[in-house]
Amino acid sequence: RVGLFINTLPARVKLSLENSLESLLKAIQKQQIEVRQYEYSPLVKVQQWSGIPAGQSLFETIVVFENYPALTTDSSLVVQNIRYTEQSNYPLSLLVVPEHQNLRFIVVYDRSVYSDAVIERLLGHLQTILINMTAGLEQSVRQLDILTQQEREQQLVEWNKTQTDYPNNRCIHQLIETHTQTVAVATADGQTLTYIALQQRTNQLAHYLQQQGVKPGILVGLCVERSIEMIVGILGILKAGGAYVPLDPTYPKARLALMITE
Repeated sequence: RVGLFINTLPARVKLSLENSLESLLKAIQKQQIEVRQYEYSPLVKVQQWSGIPAGQSLFETIVVFENYPALTTDSSLVVQNIRYTEQSNYPLSLLVVPEHQNLRFIVVYDRSVYSDAVIERLLGHLQTILINMTAGLEQSVRQLDILTQQEREQQLVEWNKTQTDYPNNRCIHQLIETHTQTVAVATADGQTLTYIALQQRTNQLAHYLQQQGVKPGILVGLCVERSIEMIVGILGILKAGGAYVPLDPTYPKARLALMITE
């Protein structure tokens, strides 16, 4: 019986955004050389040495570099997404296959963890990073661009098309008055609050909080479900000069108590 005679070694990579790519790659190379002394150690042994309890994953992603002989002469950068219907050994596996002067990337993933759209974005980011790395190893990690051209266009252009034409024959106080009866907050169950009502309620809360000693630098916790009261509470705290601290009511009581005492 013939099996797959390889062992897997976990790698812990520490990133500093100010480090150059060259120093980062050299640090990773040095780390890989140092851990080679454990390359024949079974992964179960590595699990024991790590102190991570049995049954808990040592890692959730794996990179496999398959240095098999090249079979093609294609000169372009190839990014291939292989979608398996069966569950992979790990939630996310990245296979790197050299093909002459090229690298082919194959992603194998568990569809119960990652959607096809997420994997498509991941591949786009990976390709963008690799292309940007070719600009020079002296650039810092911070300088690496991760967004694809389509994503950059979406964030900088499409999502910023917020220009609005305002009438030029009214003063600012007249413009505000036209919005006093406009709905500022609406809930799924049909509750609404106009801008003027929202302003009145938040002012009342802000005055009350200031009477209780709230001022700049004071933390004010707010534990409430998503509702009109939550919006009033947040704005009231900010108007009083305090700092809003969200307390999720779905958290265990012990955790909420700890957050409050700290």
